[in-house]
Amino acid sequence: MTDESKYVNNQYWYKLKTVQSEEDVKKRRGGQLRLSDVEELEKVCPEERRFLVEMIKSDARIPICKVFAGHVKDLSVFDSRLGDYRFPYLEVFSCFNKNKSIPIDHQFILNQKMLRMLYLGGIHFKSHPELPDLSSFSDLKYLYFHFYGSNPVLAPFGNPPNLERIKVERESGLEKLGNLGSLPSLVELDLSENAFTSLESFANLDAPKLKKLNLNHNKIVDLCGFEPISQFKSLEILDLSHNLVETVDARASPPSLEKLSLDHNN
Repeated sequence: MTDESKYVNNQYWYKLKTVQSEEDVKKRRGGQLRLSDVEELEKVCPEERRFLVEMIKSDARIPICKVFAGHVKDLSVFDSRLGDYRFPYLEVFSCFNKNKSIPIDHQFILNQKMLRMLYLGGIHFKSHPELPDLSSFSDLKYLYFHFYGSNPVLAPFGNPPNLERIKVERESGLEKLGNLGSLPSLVELDLSENAFTSLESFANLDAPKLKKLNLNHNKIVDLCGFEPISQFKSLEILDLSHNLVETVDARASPPSLEKLSLDHNN
């Protein structure tokens, strides 16, 4: 999904071994952490090991768990309820749920104060999803969303002060930004292969350091004279290729813009 080494120093993290069951093979998915593998679980400090054991007993599917010096640093959980657990050294967390009955567990996420990378994927939202307030996450650098089904609005998620990159995965059905407010450290915003029809909702975002905005393969017709992105004073790269734009007044583009991609428009 991204170059994790840019955001975390994971060179010496140890990935706990997983076991692939017959059901995993049948469903064409990888293995997961098992209670039977005591030797692997004992590589985790007692308190965090207890949390992992409780999660597994609650049918959590954990395909990735990486540790360093006995502490969990990277954790992925699929199609599972989480619970009120805290991994004090966790830097990378991925949660992928395709089950509509399993919502985002806000409390679990808010417990992980050291997060640098957060992946929230496979989440079913019908209209206006509620996301956790990440304003207190001063170490968070990268935020990834993958919405399955129609999710027209990217709802606010607080204002993490050092967030540098946001990616909303293709085919998430995103049509506009909610009132996101200020993201003072945001450098890159990737919204490619979604369903935006105009730039209008970008007026809801204050991102003074934004350098790269990727909107290729959307349905954008109206650039609104670039007015909604005029506040992006540092914008250098704007990708609008594979849209439905008919006319462009390049004179109205942001003054710092160095590259404007408009291939495959009308």
